[in-house]
Amino acid sequence: MKNATKFKAAVKSPAILMKTLVCLVIIYILGWFILFDRSQPSYLFDVEYSDGKKVVAGPLPREWAARPPYHGSFFVGNEWPFTLYSYFCKKWAEAHGYSTFS
Repeated sequence: MKNATKFKAAVKSPAILMKTLVCLVIIYILGWFILFDRSQPSYLFDVEYSDGKKVVAGPLPREWAARPPYHGSFFVGNEWPFTLYSYFCKKWAEAHGYSTFS
């Protein structure tokens, strides 16, 4: 019972909730740098150009995070790193002159 009481007190404390939220945001942002090799694009399977630009899903995920399912070098675009970091992937692609899939 003691632990449950401590947990309830911690949840009611705005300072602890704020620290937890800040930690989660920092972990999310660090994940972007850990999961992706931002020096190379990840090409999509069966899509090449849109509006005269090459279409990519975003930066290339590290091999341990997500392996390309098609021919070892093409992605579908709905793999978990692209879904979780869709905003960052889209901004990365735009900044590097690529088009993104819809």
